[in-house]
Order: sequence, then C-alpha cells, then structure tokens
Amino acid sequence: MSQGKARAAENGAGGIRVGSISLETTLWIVLILVAIVTRFYDLGSRALHHDEGLHAYYSWLLAEGRGYVHNPLMHGPFLFHIDALFYLLFGDSDAVSRAPAALAGVVLVGLPWFLRDPRYLRRWGALASSLFILTSPSILYFTRFIRHDPFTLVGVMLLFICIVRYLDRPERKWLITGSVAIAFLLANHEIVFANLVLFFGFLYVVLAIDRIRVWLADPARRSGALIVLAAHGVALIGLPVVLVLSPSSAVDEILDIPWQNPTNQEQIDYYERLASNPLVLGAIAVALISLATLVIGLRRARSGGVDDGAPAGALLGDAPDGGVAAGVRSAWRDATGLGLALLAGVALFTLLFTSLFTHLPGLATATFATDGTLLYWLGQHEVQRGSQPWFYYLVLMPQYDYIVTIFGFLAAALVIVNAIRHWRGGGDRSENLLMQGLLVTWFLGIFAGLSYAGEKMPWLVIHIALPSALLAGRLVGAVIERALAERRAGRLGRSEWVLGVGLLVAGVAWVTLASLLTRPIVQRSSNDGLVQQVSAWSVDHWWLLAIPPVGALVALLVAVVLRGPQRAALATTAALLVGLLVMQVHAGARMSYLEGDVPRDMLVYTQTSPDLPMVVDDLARLSLELHGDLSLEVLYDSRVAWPLMWYMRDFTGKRLVGSGPDSPTAPALILSTEQYNQMSGQLEGYTAFDYVLRGWFPEEMYRYFAIAPELDPPRSAWGSAEEPHGPVAIVESIIESIAGHDNPAAQQELYRLFMHRELTSPNGQYRFKLMIRNDLVPVFNGIRL
Repeated sequence: MSQGKARAAENGAGGIRVGSISLETTLWIVLILVAIVTRFYDLGSRALHHDEGLHAYYSWLLAEGRGYVHNPLMHGPFLFHIDALFYLLFGDSDAVSRAPAALAGVVLVGLPWFLRDPRYLRRWGALASSLFILTSPSILYFTRFIRHDPFTLVGVMLLFICIVRYLDRPERKWLITGSVAIAFLLANHEIVFANLVLFFGFLYVVLAIDRIRVWLADPARRSGALIVLAAHGVALIGLPVVLVLSPSSAVDEILDIPWQNPTNQEQIDYYERLASNPLVLGAIAVALISLATLVIGLRRARSGGVDDGAPAGALLGDAPDGGVAAGVRSAWRDATGLGLALLAGVALFTLLFTSLFTHLPGLATATFATDGTLLYWLGQHEVQRGSQPWFYYLVLMPQYDYIVTIFGFLAAALVIVNAIRHWRGGGDRSENLLMQGLLVTWFLGIFAGLSYAGEKMPWLVIHIALPSALLAGRLVGAVIERALAERRAGRLGRSEWVLGVGLLVAGVAWVTLASLLTRPIVQRSSNDGLVQQVSAWSVDHWWLLAIPPVGALVALLVAVVLRGPQRAALATTAALLVGLLVMQVHAGARMSYLEGDVPRDMLVYTQTSPDLPMVVDDLARLSLELHGDLSLEVLYDSRVAWPLMWYMRDFTGKRLVGSGPDSPTAPALILSTEQYNQMSGQLEGYTAFDYVLRGWFPEEMYRYFAIAPELDPPRSAWGSAEEPHGPVAIVESIIESIAGHDNPAAQQELYRLFMHRELTSPNGQYRFKLMIRNDLVPVFNGIRL
C-alpha cells in the first residue's frame, strides 16, 4: 500500500469521496463557507464598542490621508493600516470596520489544515480543531469585533505552524514565514512577548535537556555537559538570590516607568536609574557569568564532537531529524535563509511602525521608548485596569467555551501523563510529543500568564481558547479515528447508536425539566423591589431532576457490561460532544446576532447602546434639514467622545465643550451626566432628551466567588483587610462558594444565569443628555418621532 493510501486508511477522511472530491476536502470547504457566513453576517447591526470607536476613527483618519502615529495605548499599527485599506476599498461603515477582523476569523478556521499530517493533529484532529474554532462563542464574538486580538490569533497560529513544520522538515519557506509572523505579531499586540517567551522558552529547554543528555553519555564530552549544567544552575540560582538580596525599592524603581506622555528627559532619567539599579546590575552580572560558563562548556562539548565541516556540526551534528537540535542545526547552516527571514521581518516591522516611512519616530515607540510597545504595558500591570480577580478566566471560560474547557484541559493532562511515561521509558513513542508539549506549554502558559496579569479583559480569553481548541481537536480526532477503526472491524453497531441517542435524550430531558422547575416567581420584596423565588411546587418536585442522569447512568452501566467500556465510552463521548456543540452554537448565535449590544453576558462586558448611533442619525437628518449638509454645530464633552467621534466623523461643526463661548448657543449638545450637572445653569434655552451611552455586566455576580488578595478587599470575597487572605483562606472561600449552591434557590439562580442569562443584578448604565435648542425642538421631534 502506498504511503498516501495508508494515511487515508488510517485517518478515514481521505479515502472517502463525495462525487469527484474527497470527504475531507468537502468538510474543509463546508467549514470555510460556514466561517464566512458566521463571521460576516450582520456585522454592522451592533454599535461600535468604546475601543472599536478609537480603532475605527484613527483608521479612518489614516484612510483620509491625515496620517498615523503609533500609540501603544491602542496597541500596534497593523490594525489601523488594514482597516484604512478596507475603507479605501469598500467605504467607511461599522460593518467595514469589522470586516478585517471577520476575515481573520475565517483564516483562523482554515489554518489547522496545515497541521492535518499524521505527525501533527492528523486529518480528523485538524478538522475537529477547525470545528471547535468555528463554534467557539468567544472566538466568534471577538472575530466580529474590531480589535487586535483576532489578528494576533492568526499570527500566533501561523508561527506555531511554522515552528512545528520546520522542526519536522526544515524548509526555508517556514523559516521566512515564521520571521514574518513574528514581525507581524510585534506590530499588532503586546501579548506577542508572552507567546514568544512560551514558544522559544519551551524549545530552548528541550534543546538544552537533549544536548546535555547526549553529551553526558559521551565520556569525551561529559565535562562540557557538566559545565553547561553549571551555567544554567548559575542563572537559575543566581537570579532569585539577586532578587532576594536587592532592596525592595529596586523592584519599585524598575516598575516606576514614565509611560504617561513622558518628556525626553524623563525617559533618559529612567534609563539612568536602571543603569545604577542593584537588581539590574546583579541580574546583568549573573547573566554574564552564566553566559561565559556556557561558552566554556560548549567549547568543551564541541571539542569532543564529530565535526562534519559545518559550524553547527560539532555541537549538533549527531542530532536525529525531527527534533529541536536538528532544527537549530538546519537553520544555523542556512545562512541565506536566515538572512532572508531577518530581512523580511525587519522590513515588515519597519514599514508598519513608521506607517510606510511617513513617521520615523514610530521606531522609537516600537522599541526603547518608555511610552512604547513593551514598557507602556509593563507600566499598566500595577494599574490593573478592570481590577479583575485571579479566577476571572476560570469562571468566564466554562460559561461559553464548553468543549475547549473540558476537552482542552483533559487533553493537556493526558499529554503531561504521556510525557512523564515517555521520560520513564514507557508511553506511546509514536506520538509527536514535541508538538504536543509545545501546545500544552502555550495553552497552560498563556492561561497562567493572563490570569496573573494586572489587566484582565474578556476579549483576552480567545488567546486561551485557541490552543485549547487545538488540544481538544487532537484528542477528539483520536476518538473519531478509534471509532472508525471499530466500525471497520464491525465492533460498533446499533447498540452504540442507541446509547448515544439515549444519552442525548436524557440531556435534553434534564434541560427541559430544569427550565420548567427553575422558572422563577417574581414577588415584591420588603424594600419595594422585585425578587425571584422558586415556586413551592418546584421545590417539592426538585427530585425530578435526578431522573434523567440516573437513567443515563443506568444505560451507560448496561452498555459497559454488554458492549465493553471502550465502546460505551465512544458513544458517551460522541453524545457529550454533540450536546456541548449545540449549546455552544446557541450561546454564540445569541450573543453575536441577537443580544450583542445587551451586556447580559460576562463575555460582552460593556457595550455601546444602540441609542448613540440612533441619536447621531437623527442629528444628521436635522443638519440636512437645516443646512443641506453635515455642518450642524454640535458640542460634546470628553466623557462621551468614544465612540461618538467615529459616528460624527463627517460632522464639520462638532467641537468639544469649553472650546468656545462659555454660554452655548449651538443647536445641539451631547453631554455626559456630569457635564450636564456642571452646565445646568447655562442650559435654560434647551430641551433635554435622555439616552443610554453604554451598559455593562454586573460584576458583583462573580467577584465574590473567592478571595483575590491582589485586589482591594471589597473587590472580592476577602471583604476586609483584617480578614485572613492566605492560600488556606482562598481555598476555604472557594469551598464556601461551591457549598452555597446546595439548595434550590441557589441552583435556580445559577441555572437561569448559565442557560437563560437571567441576571440577579441589574446591568450598569452610563447615560448622556442630548440638548436641543428650544427653537429646533419641533423640527427635531418631527425627525426622531
């Protein structure tokens, strides 16, 4: 049998044909078509979020020929250039603003195609990964959102592909593409630094362990290996010692970054302080000692090696193909490829940060400026914008990304177990543990890093969901392959179908029962508010909720006895996947197409009200009625500027409050509540119309799940600074929160939130006033009504 036919038989999808194309190709086409529809459908119906307004407006300025200046507050320059290009091609609108992100979402669904080889995700694993990316509610929602994150997902996925493919078969195209991907990521979002540390940190550790192990086994190179080990020991021990011995003020001095519009002198002063900082000096000393020791060790190891005439031969010449050492050896020998890769990366980096050479200072903010790409966001760590607790993503992900949460963490655990068994001489040696290890490091590392970071926002969860989707896809792909093998052998039949359908029916029955039993009774409370309660009938019949799971458990036990545990597990896994997939599709569709501007979801966080574009549309019609163009004078204050500036981009008469006469005479004013109260004595000749600018999810619904000692005490279950907040207290707070759901009322609240997004606290709102001059009120009412 040829290699191609063997792989087709092994994976199942390649050999089956639908007409003139294979089943695998058909499935890929379907996935891409569905991705196009789901990402581009109804893109413009939801008002632009505050940050979207910033991104859209400054992209529009660039498209209008007014230039672009890199500002790390809004991350990297790529988004603004791609959005400006789309405006030039298709015009400026909300939908066009989001189109590049939607396109990135489509590309992301297709990228696992490059990992469908048996050495990587395999055919079914790649298809499953794409399906999970396609149906992830968080990825769907935020790839219809003009932020930098969708582009970062594409870039980091491409970089992962390049690394894995190059290590397996070193080809220059992967080297150059990987360099371009890194430059693209650096020019897009600062989270790239975390990804680069995870990717290349993992590869370095694997390389070091592999070389030291090989050299220790060779008497002629053993001394070199021991010196290399000592070099790493110097770094691993010396850096913590320097940190402990340095005064606490040294760390504060490093983190005291002048990131808010610093002068040149302030930036020079900061670097001068770093140059005399004891922690920095100690770290440099340790690094130099470690590096010098490493060089000595490598020279010893090289002198005992077999030199094949190439620079990398003595150190890496004996490395087997497919590993990190072999990949480094190939790159080291390919000077032309490295040169082209470096040239391509630097060129893209320079073009974007200088905005096509129109703003050369962009190279400073891209690198060493204290208000630049890296230092600006390091300075934000202590600011803790959002003030979210350490468990933020732990409570966010399970509400939406059911499959990647369950199967992603399970797959990561299985990879770790298999790696330990492999290290001990067992395990499945046919598996590509290098790729899986890199994937697990990416997933767990970015999860831990984002959970630790001072700024936690819901859109960052997609950086966790992507590697989790790949892990889940590979695991599910292996399950599909096993099921196909069992089916070809005639060991899967009607019994497994009956079990799978039966489990799905039990799940539907439970959800139906739970929705009926938890339907709340709304009553008036003692303080004249409204409260939801469980009906007395529901409390008496709460036991009905046990019937579907008990029935499912009995059916599963019978299947295990009659058909064996493996076949029963296959049917159970299939039923679980179908059920969770349906729930994910429902959650994603509801958020993205039905309630995208209603922050009933923790994932939505905060969202601009549809009132704002409606008001601007009314003012545009008023201006056309009065002047025949958009020259109507409209005053606004800075608190309502975003995304108002985007929606009023074509108004030539707009200006900030305070930039003209003290007593306004403009036909219209758009004022925040604070500005309205401040100017109340100057608005006698105006009529006020009240609107909502934005709403937000009530954070108190999750903040008190556990103690978060990194936040102010009232911002979590900690409550008071006098209360204990150590590890034991944190665990106890988690147990207390979970144990508090042992009664129908608490279970009702949790279920109605999870399945129906019924909030027990009202949405927060920020309101604004539209002030219309009294002589124009009749005309305006005729327009708005």
